[in-house]
Amino acid sequence: MELPWFREWRPYQAEAVIALRTALASGARAICLNAPTGSGKSLIAYAAIAERGGTIACYSKILQSQYHSSFEIPVLFGKQNYRCTRFPMLTVDLTECATGVPEAGCSCPYFTARERAKFAPVHCINHALVVHERGIVRPVLIVDEAHRFPDAVRSAMSLRVSPKTIAALAIRTPVPSQDWLLEASTAFTRAQQEARARADFIAANRYAAMARLATALSRSQVAVSFESETSVLVIRPVRVSDIIRKLLSGLTVIAMSATITPALMSQWADVDYFISIPSTIPPERRAVIVLPVAWLNASSGEREWGAIANTIRRIAAMRPGRGVIHVSSAEQCRAVLRYLGDDPVAQRIIVAHGPYRGDALRRFRERPGAILLSPSVREGLDLPYDLGEWQIIAKVPWPDRGDPAVLALTEEEYLAVTASEVVQACGRTTRGPDDWSVTYIIDASVLRLLAAQGIFPGWFLEAVTIVQMRAFAREAAAARQAATQQISRGGVICHSV
Repeated sequence: MELPWFREWRPYQAEAVIALRTALASGARAICLNAPTGSGKSLIAYAAIAERGGTIACYSKILQSQYHSSFEIPVLFGKQNYRCTRFPMLTVDLTECATGVPEAGCSCPYFTARERAKFAPVHCINHALVVHERGIVRPVLIVDEAHRFPDAVRSAMSLRVSPKTIAALAIRTPVPSQDWLLEASTAFTRAQQEARARADFIAANRYAAMARLATALSRSQVAVSFESETSVLVIRPVRVSDIIRKLLSGLTVIAMSATITPALMSQWADVDYFISIPSTIPPERRAVIVLPVAWLNASSGEREWGAIANTIRRIAAMRPGRGVIHVSSAEQCRAVLRYLGDDPVAQRIIVAHGPYRGDALRRFRERPGAILLSPSVREGLDLPYDLGEWQIIAKVPWPDRGDPAVLALTEEEYLAVTASEVVQACGRTTRGPDDWSVTYIIDASVLRLLAAQGIFPGWFLEAVTIVQMRAFAREAAAARQAATQQISRGGVICHSV
């Protein structure tokens, strides 16, 4: 490949590229690539489609920028990331150009970037643009960070309406019905026309977008909720699988992530080909120790959380280096601190949540022996070497069954989504073959995941050890052993599904 920095393939990369090209040549329409931390999946993705061309879609702007800097391919961000050349105080999403066509004579930076991406053999966009800019998506689409794709589509398809807007447009009391959405769409279109007549392009663009979403949502089952602080009405699709299948119809899709599995991808595609890359990090350097201390759920109280806090105390006391404690909510942060009391371990804890999360992370990195307690660092945080020597998953992040979108998941999908979150959390502290850390999972409900088939990647399972064996734990261990037999030979796993 003609890349200035490229010298040689990492282990398994070339085999993965060949497997992807073979799958594409076979006519496969949905390919799942599981590539763990350190496998260099960006290079694999680019090499697989460099000759035939395609679109790469990412969840984060950071990864988009990495694709641009590594492979010099055009990148298209959302309109809110570009400044208008005529009105520099505004971003493009707040100008007339946001309606879809740049004004005559306007050198709009968004549309300049869009044209550059449209005619490049390979370009990179974000997940939301797969929804909103379907015209630039090429026949071969690589969805990187694929475990986040359903959430990104749901967010892109969510309609937010303020109480002021509802009152101003005289829309009836909102109910999750097709009739209300169609009435709202008509009201938004009328408001858009009135705003354009008075040259209020910001309002016109907002109403145009709301009208499009209301029309699209009228064809799906939706959930309605109100934000407690602002009373903003939020209408979102309950199940996005049908939306995604229609969105990706006619495309060849490669979904890749460290946590993507056929079970997780089944939410939005029928997998034709599954490719799995072994981890280049030895299992003993990324050990995951399951200590089933207490089975936590919504009704857990003093007995369960007291046992969890006591285990945290014992683990932290024997590990003086920096560590991370993962929980699922701010209330659980408070519960851990409450049950630790004035123990010396509590003095090491820095809580990272809410608007002060960034400051907490900075203090954690600057303080040797600190412990980061947070419900929101399971993903997107790198803590290599002495920044993260150990971590504890105190509460398995089961999605809330009270959420209609979660309730619509099948049992397999529900388990797969949860397993993905667990794998993401376990990957925060061992970032390469020369790194080392240990993760403890002390919520016994993880045994329910480990007993299921096909929801964890094989490379993850080979690092798992279950301690304090119980009947359920023995069943889980047997399932784990069966799942890891396929990777005992080493090499890239590649098979049709």
